[in-house]
Amino acid sequence: MSVKRIIYQIGRFESSIDELVNFEIDGKIYSRELSSFALRDHFGKNTKVVLVYPVSILLNEYALRGIKDKEHLRTFHEKIEGIVTKPEEREKYIKNPWEYLREHPHSKKADDFIVIPSIGEFLGEKFSSPLGNIVLRILIDMIERYKNEPFDEMYLDISSGHNIYNYALAEAGRLFLTLMKLEDFLKEKDIKVFIAITEPIIGKPSSDKRYKIFKDFQLDAKGFFYFPEKPQENSENAFSKYAKEVSKTIKGEEDRKLKRKINDMLYRAYLFYSALRNNLPLVVYYLCTLEEYRYTENDAKKLLEEIVNLLKQRLDGNLKTSPDDLNFEDLRKLLMMLGLAVGVIRVLERHGICKEIEEGVYLHNIERLFAQEESSIYRYFEITTNIMYLQQEIQKNFLDNEKLIVNEWKLLKNITD
Repeated sequence: MSVKRIIYQIGRFESSIDELVNFEIDGKIYSRELSSFALRDHFGKNTKVVLVYPVSILLNEYALRGIKDKEHLRTFHEKIEGIVTKPEEREKYIKNPWEYLREHPHSKKADDFIVIPSIGEFLGEKFSSPLGNIVLRILIDMIERYKNEPFDEMYLDISSGHNIYNYALAEAGRLFLTLMKLEDFLKEKDIKVFIAITEPIIGKPSSDKRYKIFKDFQLDAKGFFYFPEKPQENSENAFSKYAKEVSKTIKGEEDRKLKRKINDMLYRAYLFYSALRNNLPLVVYYLCTLEEYRYTENDAKKLLEEIVNLLKQRLDGNLKTSPDDLNFEDLRKLLMMLGLAVGVIRVLERHGICKEIEEGVYLHNIERLFAQEESSIYRYFEITTNIMYLQQEIQKNFLDNEKLIVNEWKLLKNITD
């Protein structure tokens, strides 16, 4: 089965957009307009290129003049000429850049493109955006794209674009990899993320010059096992204050329905996390029996999908002045906690723990799933010290490993008697 790859690169618009460059990859030469196109040719089928255009990219008078007399770019020139020369056309473009950027010659050769907020002043138009919003917009696309069509490897080509956009691209890739690791404590996906970069192209490329592409800088991220946000109180409203703030940052105003969904999911996930962290396997089973605490992998993924869609609408709604009330740190933590919620419940569901329990739990099942050195689910979360302590508790307090622990709560001394 062939590897599925996706390549992201910051888009370009300059007078040389149609000129071919000789890119060298592993000793082979590929003559293409962009290094990402050369990488796609090198990898072959099941590889897609997604270009990332800052919204201000077409506000370039010099580049427009440079393509004016090129016959094969006439349609594109006619489409975008008004953006530079007519303020009303420029305003129309800023509100709907996708219509214009579809005609970009590189868009026609890429598999897809996205538009991100810009920073700076171009042709008298001031663009403002927190850097976090740019990172979020790219990250959202990665999450959405992976959901619709999973891939095995992702390449972040930082050969073009300004440093700030390349930083955002790399940071989004790192956060995406972290999220995937959190969802996959079972280690079934093994997604890899690489940085690719080309030797500097100074001046006009010549037909006899080759530019090497370095593509094997692999990013690393750890699927941590801790809850980034701590509960504010010991009740079902434990994450109410945080959920209120984060719902406001997602929708631009307080949304009680969204707040309840976030609070409820984080509360449930935290209970499971806390039971595992504190070595309480019976509590894990108990939580699984109660509808008000139990949740599924699909429940967490549906909420993540809803949040991604809402953020996408907010960020795409005004690309000139990107929302400055989006709290990047709160949103980053929320995405990671939802990833952790998915990862925890996937492990429990895979091992048959989260199911209806009618009469109780056999001690030998707890020992098999939690206390065996080689097969304990604690190993997935790297909390292996729990194994030793649980073994000691079982040996100290229970002589009969077939004893059934029932839902009727008793003093430990009465059970051992």
